[in-house]
Amino acid sequence: MSRKGSAFAFRILEPFNGDIMNRHDGVRTDAGLRVTVRGQAPLGVPVLINGAEAQREGDNFVGSALLTQQENIIKAWTYLDGEEIGDTVTVLWDRDSFPRYRFSVDDNIECLKDLAHHQDHYRSIFDSEYFGFWRQMHETYQAKVQFNIFFETEGFNLSQMPDKYKAEWEDNADWIRLTFHARRNWPAPEPGLTYAEIERDFLLVTDQITRFAGHELLSSFTTLHHLLHGG
Repeated sequence: MSRKGSAFAFRILEPFNGDIMNRHDGVRTDAGLRVTVRGQAPLGVPVLINGAEAQREGDNFVGSALLTQQENIIKAWTYLDGEEIGDTVTVLWDRDSFPRYRFSVDDNIECLKDLAHHQDHYRSIFDSEYFGFWRQMHETYQAKVQFNIFFETEGFNLSQMPDKYKAEWEDNADWIRLTFHARRNWPAPEPGLTYAEIERDFLLVTDQITRFAGHELLSSFTTLHHLLHGG
């Protein structure tokens, strides 16, 4: 397929080449996902989009294409002076997209201090009002929750967290994540922490999470606590 010079510009403007499209980008049908295709073409000539004629308004065209595979080619073309001109884009269809959300909760340490200080009385992490609330949110709304945690607070650090709840943490790894937030909230870390110092604190938290809750609870991302500016 050839493309003429700028006087005969032909291009697909929407979707972009390489777009990943889902239910928000079109209309789902039994046959596939129907998406809108827009572009520019020379005046006065019909435009076909994957074989179906598009609507024309000035040098613009609009039509639709049906996505049926994970990878789909959208081709728009016309004939000008007996020569085919047009444009092609490849888009991906994320057909398994579905509504979902996750909570990320910062500054967690007091809730773990509570579990540790009541380990002789709590039979479950959900005996804690805090974790009991989040379990209710999970059971009611299927929420998945990530707790970004400090290493220490006044009178407590993660090395004092018992591993008696480890099996229960692991049993709830489908909706709970624990990960590094900062060494502490107060007193604030010194301004200008180096990346090596942040790594040190990250490993302090991560090693303890693995010890008392299990590797399955770790997350691959987090929200940092203004570490480079002293919190």
